[in-house]
Amino acid sequence: MNIINSLSSWGCLIKGGEEGYMDIISLKTILFIIIPENILILLSGLYLVNEGNQKWNKLVFLVIAQSISLIIIRKYVPFPTHIPVVIGVYICSIYFVLGISYKKAIWAVLIPVIAIYIIESSVLIFLKVKINHLFYSDWEKIKYALPHEIFLLVTYLICKYTKLSLAEELDIC
Repeated sequence: MNIINSLSSWGCLIKGGEEGYMDIISLKTILFIIIPENILILLSGLYLVNEGNQKWNKLVFLVIAQSISLIIIRKYVPFPTHIPVVIGVYICSIYFVLGISYKKAIWAVLIPVIAIYIIESSVLIFLKVKINHLFYSDWEKIKYALPHEIFLLVTYLICKYTKLSLAEELDIC
């Protein structure tokens, strides 16, 4: 139950709404939370399945497309039910835009997303973080979202610099 409460409060904080909907999507939220999150999840997953050397124009297009879809999804689908929708959009966009196999696309999305939610919720529970999300301004949301971005950055660096590849292990090459 603690994990669900932790994730729920964290999700509502980032989304800004009482029931988990994103109330007002500000430029600050897009620039400091949504876009960095998309970039780090995307690159972490691609390095995990040995697809990290993609062309930059495809990656930029993918991040922009995912960010726009994420904003729309978070605006109209409440937390946590938006998570499977976002995961599906990520998998489809990687599959269609980058042209990699659907197995690689699935693993490239699922592993970083699952890892970040497990790590983040564990740390929040360990620190006994209780978030009153209703009264935070945009800058406060960004400040409290910083650990989320740090966890994503660490995941990305591990994937990239340790040459960690699950592609052969999972037989998805």
